[in-house]
Amino acid sequence: MSKYKLRKDAPDEVKTLARVTDLVIVTYLGYEITFGSKTASTIDTKMKETTSAGGGIRILGIPIGLSANGGSTKEHNTHTATWDNASKTMKILPSSDTGFATVIGVVGEKFKLAT
Repeated sequence: MSKYKLRKDAPDEVKTLARVTDLVIVTYLGYEITFGSKTASTIDTKMKETTSAGGGIRILGIPIGLSANGGSTKEHNTHTATWDNASKTMKILPSSDTGFATVIGVVGEKFKLAT
């Protein structure tokens, strides 16, 4: 039972919610993303622009460093990325010295709000 109450005329679709019971958290998460041709072309252009400006990117909220050779080490970056335009693939690898944890999922249970 929730301490929150809805108006009696609230639509049924807003009455059923989920209560988080568990989090799925990982450390040292690395992954690969392969893009379609059109998206890869855009990413290639943007990666070159961002790299030449000394910038970084975030994917799923994870700060990722870039440089001309595909990796960088800035204090706030927890991961590095490499971009391969030929395979249209970006590889994101965690830095070995970070204690960065990422929430990748939640487990919950349904509950109904009282009206």
